[in-house]
Amino acid sequence: MIPHGSTCATCRTDPPGFARAACLLDYARDPAAREWILALKHGGRPDLARPLGRLLGARMALEPRGDEPRRDPSRGDEPRVLVPVPLHVLRRLERGHDQARGLARAASEVCEIPVVNALVRARRTPPQGAPGASSRAANVRDAFRPRRARLPGRPSPARAAIEGREVWLVDDVLTSGATASECARELRRLGAARVNVLALARA
Repeated sequence: MIPHGSTCATCRTDPPGFARAACLLDYARDPAAREWILALKHGGRPDLARPLGRLLGARMALEPRGDEPRRDPSRGDEPRVLVPVPLHVLRRLERGHDQARGLARAASEVCEIPVVNALVRARRTPPQGAPGASSRAANVRDAFRPRRARLPGRPSPARAAIEGREVWLVDDVLTSGATASECARELRRLGAARVNVLALARA
């Protein structure tokens, strides 16, 4: 497991698109972690999102705040938001739930940071575990876009919720970082001050 506060060799040579990552478990070395995550994603156990997400919320509560000012100090707006990495609508229908969204909602209960569904997956991509690491970035390139306004001509609600804030992307497993980096690219276009990753496990 990578020690807290350190940078892995890959990230030193090829920095990802996000600032830092906070992960709870070691996917490769912890069989229980793999079993829980696989059950959540593919085993028909959406109920696991709440206890696992609450653990993520407790981890998030330990993270120091960034140095960005609040968007509106008079209203006391939270300068941080949680943004789940979205599933494509067809995959969500197949699984019956969106595991990252469930994790983010449960984490929010503990750390009291709002959840913003700022992104959608614009195209269906093969699972990131299937292709080799060298093709992961190509697999998700241009796969995400900001959530659009429900009514034509209205401004994007995603930009209003993201601009100037510290964003924490929520996902189950952080592997190569390609998906998180692509999401971070879109969030920075929306004006995010900083994008970090909060995941159950690091592979």
